[in-house]
Amino acid sequence: MSPVLIFAIAAGIPLLALCIGTAWLVLRPAGRARVSRWSGARLLGAIVAACVPWIGVALWRWDINMSVHSILPLLGWTLLALCVFALLVLLPLAVLLAVIVWVRERRATPA
Repeated sequence: MSPVLIFAIAAGIPLLALCIGTAWLVLRPAGRARVSRWSGARLLGAIVAACVPWIGVALWRWDINMSVHSILPLLGWTLLALCVFALLVLLPLAVLLAVIVWVRERRATPA
């Protein structure tokens, strides 16, 4: 196996675990009960908050160059990458699951 593939697998497993943890937090009974009490305006605000980082990705010209020569810059770039992952992947995932829970609870509750 190539070292790049090993690194990709080693980096992908924790990121997948973060996605699973996010889904678990939204879909557990306490999370579903909390989301089902949200108003439509709050849900719309969450949708907008999840879309804003992607608008930045689409409109901003990205040119990122880095040079890492010690452990501190490496840790800083890793922390920045985790924050970007949270904004671009975990936040939209949580909002998508919240929308699904909210719609299902609204349909299940008699008017």
